Amino acid sequence: MLAGTRVKLRLLLVSALIMGLLGLVQPAAWAQSEPPDGICNGVLNQLRERQTVEQNLLEAAARQNAELILQLEQERTTLQGERQALAQEIQQLEQRLATLQGERQALQQQITTLEQQLQAANDELVQVEQRIQQVEQELLAANEELAQLNQRIAQLEQELQTANDELARLNQQLGQAEQELAALQNDAQAVEQEIQQAEQNLATLQNEKKAVEQEIAQLEQQIAPLKTQRQALQQQITTAEQELAALIAKQGNQTGKIKKLQEDIAALKTQLQQVEQQIAPLEQELKAANDELAQVEAEIQQTEQELQAAKDEQARLNQQIAQLEQEIAQTEQQIQQAEQEIAQIEQELAPLQNEREALEQEIQQLNQELTTLQNERQALEQQIAEFGDALGVATNQLEQVEQEIQQTEQQIQAGNERLAQLDQQIAELNRRIELAGCV
Repeated sequence: MLAGTRVKLRLLLVSALIMGLLGLVQPAAWAQSEPPDGICNGVLNQLRERQTVEQNLLEAAARQNAELILQLEQERTTLQGERQALAQEIQQLEQRLATLQGERQALQQQITTLEQQLQAANDELVQVEQRIQQVEQELLAANEELAQLNQRIAQLEQELQTANDELARLNQQLGQAEQELAALQNDAQAVEQEIQQAEQNLATLQNEKKAVEQEIAQLEQQIAPLKTQRQALQQQITTAEQELAALIAKQGNQTGKIKKLQEDIAALKTQLQQVEQQIAPLEQELKAANDELAQVEAEIQQTEQELQAAKDEQARLNQQIAQLEQEIAQTEQQIQQAEQEIAQIEQELAPLQNEREALEQEIQQLNQELTTLQNERQALEQQIAEFGDALGVATNQLEQVEQEIQQTEQQIQAGNERLAQLDQQIAELNRRIELAGCV
């Protein structure tokens, strides 16, 4: 809106400026129909100048209009590109919406089918349950004679099952303990190797320390006499300079002595410089050796700490190994007791099972039928559970599709609203371009 107002004001100003110049030109041209020659020439020149100015203003206005139209067309091109992209996006969303609606319809059909299958399986299960109850009632009468026997057998079988479960648990516990023991023994072996390596490293570092200390002692022995010599030379130079200063202060006939002292001082300084040159590289070597000694001592300290940590770890592992070996021994003893208990139960159970077998021959057919019905019931229950799981999955998928459909519809609605805004903006730009072209 603000850009359109600026365009209108610009056009009005240009038009007003042109009309004002024309108004100035026409009265001057009509002021005298037959002017004198000198006046006519002046008027003609003035008219030519004003016509030139008018032409320049018209050309400037045309250029401004052309620039304005180009700017508006660029804005329109940008909006048209955005509109085209938005239209494509809306088309893709509508295609996605159609796909989702198809998925929703398929899921609804699938859910209906699963519900029907689930209901049929439940009805069949009810029939099987009823038949099982009938067979169990028929078996009840035949099993009254076996009630006491079965009770005892069941008790023994329960005790046997409990004993077997305990034995399985103990065996599993033993296997885990043995695996843990093997792992601890491997860890202990690795720690032992670390200790050996650390001790070897420590011995090597201590040998290096001795070698460095010997090197330092040798360097100090070499430097010591040189330092003593340097100190003696410095003292001699100081004494000679004091004596020289005293001779110079007397200002007597001491020229020969002064010259001799000066030569002696120069010779002493030369000797001192030579001694300093001998001391300097030795002190550098001594400093490097001391640095190396400090580094070796730090490495020795670190290695000793690592060695102590490894020994502590070894002690901890050995303690755990001893404790675990004790637990394994106890578990093996418990396994032996459980096996003895199982053997006693089985020995008591065997004759009872033989006696029951004779009684069960007359009800074998009913038991077989009951087993078949129970298997059928188990299969139906499993089938019902599978139908229920599939129904839950399909229901969740349908909810997700419904949510995605709602989101897609909202995106399409927002896109259409934005598309309408772009159409209005493009129409407004077309109107402004047309208006700018007419001026």
